[in-house]
Amino acid sequence: MKYCNIDCQKNHRSVHKKQCKKYKLFVFWGTGGAPENVIRVQVHSSVTVIPENTFAGLFKLEEVDLPEGLVEIGECAFWDCPNLKHIKIPSTVRRIGSQAFSSSMMSDAGKFTRLRIPPLVSSIPNRGFRYSKCMFSVELSEDVSNIAEFAFSDCHSLRNVALPVSAEVGYCTFFCCPALRLIDGVSDYGLMTQMEAENQQVQIIYALKHRFDKLPIHKMIYYQSYNNVTAGCLLEACDPTGNQRDCLGMTPLHILACSAVQNIELYRVLIEKYPESLVTEDRWGALPLLYAVWGSAPKDIMQFLIDSYQTFYPDYELNWTLMVDSLLSGLQEEAVYLLLDVQQKFFPNQLIDWKDLLDKAVTLPSEANNYRQTDLESFRIMVRCSIAERVDAIGLRQWRNEITDDIRAFHDQSHPSSKINLAQSMRRSYFIPQIKTKLSQFESEYAELKESILLLELALWKKRMREYASDQNEGNNLNQSMDRLGLDEEETSREKCRISCGSDIVIEHVLPFLVPIQR
Repeated sequence: MKYCNIDCQKNHRSVHKKQCKKYKLFVFWGTGGAPENVIRVQVHSSVTVIPENTFAGLFKLEEVDLPEGLVEIGECAFWDCPNLKHIKIPSTVRRIGSQAFSSSMMSDAGKFTRLRIPPLVSSIPNRGFRYSKCMFSVELSEDVSNIAEFAFSDCHSLRNVALPVSAEVGYCTFFCCPALRLIDGVSDYGLMTQMEAENQQVQIIYALKHRFDKLPIHKMIYYQSYNNVTAGCLLEACDPTGNQRDCLGMTPLHILACSAVQNIELYRVLIEKYPESLVTEDRWGALPLLYAVWGSAPKDIMQFLIDSYQTFYPDYELNWTLMVDSLLSGLQEEAVYLLLDVQQKFFPNQLIDWKDLLDKAVTLPSEANNYRQTDLESFRIMVRCSIAERVDAIGLRQWRNEITDDIRAFHDQSHPSSKINLAQSMRRSYFIPQIKTKLSQFESEYAELKESILLLELALWKKRMREYASDQNEGNNLNQSMDRLGLDEEETSREKCRISCGSDIVIEHVLPFLVPIQR
């Protein structure tokens, strides 16, 4: 990795703009801007204020390191950064400007999934985190006194959030947050009058303000990062309410899995006291495991959760199809692959219904399916994952790449900000059998090619056997020969010679030369 350490105080941006395109890291010193193709920004420890529009429109920006000591993030500072994945707002921040992290409707903005508002921030600005489509959890301190209009509007995946009872909240704060509509039923805003939409917002806000009424354990876990809750404190506070569900259907274990601050000792207490929460579903049918994967929980916590499921509920059938669907709805490609890895390694006998997922992905949004829609990129991921094992089994890299490239290049002309129409749905429907047909052709041709070079494999095997026999004829004893070949005494030399003859390596490089240039 190359580093670009430009002193922005000397206004070198224009001079170095071209050179910076090849750099991955940019150090920001307090004034000026960043190169348009920068991937990671590190704000220098001396910076206390990020001026307005400083990093706006950086389409390739993925990660930002903000220092402790930062006090203010200006208006539109990170506006329209659609690939921003990692950013932690320091505890010293006191003010966040309007639209600081808001993004364009055109983009799948805000790749970060969990947000913790620093404890010194008392006001959430207008449109501050609007269009953060991947964000499923927001933590607000109890000292937040004002949340402006549209602060979290169009956050399509937002589920875990609570509001201070005394906070002043704009009625459109959660406008067009479809996941939160489950608090009061599922409706499409396009079919609602303005008064009905306003009433629904009022009901959502009221429910979130009173989410933890008579639920002290839920409240303790939601605010645990602000109050430095320890395992000992939690253990002393545990009571029967820890088994109950709040207005979002969540148990304390759900809330902890959603948290931006992960503490394995708190997991240990909750699962010890309330093991049934492992298999308690919230309003979306989700288990705590989903949120741990969605938020990329640390490996030790992931393993502890997996072990807990296998210990307490070894026969429980996890709904992997729903979990994949939830992650794809949240545009979480990396999380999908993590989930599939967990399923294949630890729950291999529990299957994913890819047909059901693909059927939903091509279905038009309607009142019958609660206006559900699969994003184009999620559709591509779904297709790729549904045939991944078959593609991997093909021994020709060029064919595997061709399938992958076809999926990546597919476009149905849909737009992220609008519902898919009949023509776009039909394009998806036609594409699925097309790619499967092509895959079947490759599988058939690959099997034929494997047969055509069977003699090559046999020749390599025979050569290896001759080497083994030669060792014996030269006077080497059997054990020495077997040690050289890596054989155990109970294993036959014939089978081991076949495995160690190198045919798998040679055939992989021979097969491409047997494929016709034009099929």
